[in-house]
Amino acid sequence: MNIKPIAILAVCTFLIGGCGKSSTPPTTTSNNNSQSPPAPIQAEPFHGQVYKSLDGRTTLTLVSKDECELSEGGTILLCKYTKPNDTLRVVTTTLGTSQVIYFRFTDQGLRDNNGNILYSQEQYAAILQRQLEEKRQAENEKRNANVETKTIATYNLTPIVFQGAFVSDTHVTPDQLVLTDVSLKFHFPQSGDKAAKNETVYFSTITELPKPDPWSSGAYGFTVRHAASENEVPSHEEATASQSDVQIICASIANAYSTWKAKFPDAASKSPWLP
Repeated sequence: MNIKPIAILAVCTFLIGGCGKSSTPPTTTSNNNSQSPPAPIQAEPFHGQVYKSLDGRTTLTLVSKDECELSEGGTILLCKYTKPNDTLRVVTTTLGTSQVIYFRFTDQGLRDNNGNILYSQEQYAAILQRQLEEKRQAENEKRNANVETKTIATYNLTPIVFQGAFVSDTHVTPDQLVLTDVSLKFHFPQSGDKAAKNETVYFSTITELPKPDPWSSGAYGFTVRHAASENEVPSHEEATASQSDVQIICASIANAYSTWKAKFPDAASKSPWLP
């Protein structure tokens, strides 16, 4: 919530005008560097009436029956207020210039004419608690999204060796795919001096589902694109089989992924190439 004029509010922190500034004693420096700095001094609320923006930058504290402290970004203004017709009228005066801010009381706390909300202590605490629970739920969901509980099918693939300009560029496609309820497990056979290996692609990392694709080499295959994070350049796994097998495999992967995503929607990639 921006309180205008900003320049006037800034000046009020250094100069004494019609709008007073709450006096805050200087913080003493402790010789023990291991000690944490003391908590900032805050006004004693009048009948517990404290209202705060969700980002915590703006706080309105009623300190008496007609005075309040309006704090934004470390600047504290001592202001006058009244409550006409179930509204809150706050008057700030700086260097002879007055500004009026109107709020309406709501179930959440206070809402100004621009729609900005200052939450009551109870609502603010409830929102923070709800956000914490949602964060924990998302973290648990992300962990559980990669926990395998069953194998859906195992498919034999046709490995193809691609010769590169250098030996290190030569690679072979997998000879087996195990489809589980959370992942694709590829097995790569030994090729030249490269040992056999296994690669697991979790559904949570898939950025594009495979589709049957006739390759220029005459083989029929599919490609699974995946990335560990949104900022990572996607990798891919290629595999080949007969045309009918590739169609069955791609359909099975799509069905398994759809079932998984319905269970763990927040764990899925936000890639625009996904359904």
